[in-house]
Amino acid sequence: MDSTEAIASVREISTTDEDPDYDDAAILRLLNKSLVERFTEAMITARSGYWRQKALIPITAGQPNYRVPRRAVNGIVEMVEIQDSTGGTFRMLAPMTPGRVYRYQGQGTPRAYAIDGDSINLRPEPTSAGATLRVTYFLSPSTLVAPESITAGYVQAVDVSGLGVTITTIPALRVDPGPPIVSVAGDLINGTPVDIVRPDGTFELSLVAVPVTLVDPVSPYDITFPVGTDLSRVQVGDRMRQAGYSEWPMLPLGLHQALCDYTAAIVLLNKGDVEKAKLFAGKSDSAIDRVVDVVVPRAKAQPPTLTPRFSFLRSSRGWR
Repeated sequence: MDSTEAIASVREISTTDEDPDYDDAAILRLLNKSLVERFTEAMITARSGYWRQKALIPITAGQPNYRVPRRAVNGIVEMVEIQDSTGGTFRMLAPMTPGRVYRYQGQGTPRAYAIDGDSINLRPEPTSAGATLRVTYFLSPSTLVAPESITAGYVQAVDVSGLGVTITTIPALRVDPGPPIVSVAGDLINGTPVDIVRPDGTFELSLVAVPVTLVDPVSPYDITFPVGTDLSRVQVGDRMRQAGYSEWPMLPLGLHQALCDYTAAIVLLNKGDVEKAKLFAGKSDSAIDRVVDVVVPRAKAQPPTLTPRFSFLRSSRGWR
């Protein structure tokens, strides 16, 4: 389901084409609000890998603080690893509280970290300029925008060793998330950060906010990425988009209608139809519960674990 289909679904449930308070842009804003407010907890607490990403951060000798990836949900970090030298193995750093980590004074090889505000504080202070941090975090969902051409940014080929992809046409760069697309295609400037989106299945990102270099200015376009970029998750058929924007909700397909139902419930509540709003909010909640049940565990070869629906292991919204 893309954003046009989602808008149509919300409108079919809750309003009409002639409603001046809920044009496409207004519904799109509500869809984005619902995506963040209602689905973040479900996606992260399911612990099934959804929205999980890794970021590589070069280390500067003598610098202890490094920014949490700016698109991390609520600045949450799941794991921090360090590679002491180029090509070496990554090892985990021990998580500590800000007060405790400061006991490791001086310089040396980092052994621990603390999240202090929006910074990752390493202790002892690193001395190796060739070291790299690998931060595992949960990515905030991309802003849902009006669809582009089906061929815009279509990945035709992937060169993992050469750090490049071939795409059909340059996608439009956005200056406003609402419909219609504001700027025009062909404005890609070297260094522009892009995402690569999976347009089916889980609708997650194969690549997050990596700057590009346009090698071939004639369609099909050859795009390369900086040294160290991992293109192993990128596949033919993925779409390149300006970083932070997508026309597909970053949810498993089974939750797309749940997003529409929840958004429609907000519209209905605003219009005073409380009973119908409760109905569609309940449908959304039930769909989320069903999908979470199915994806935990993701690998069905392992023995099933029976978890009571209403227990301290799982939050409840009340008896149904």
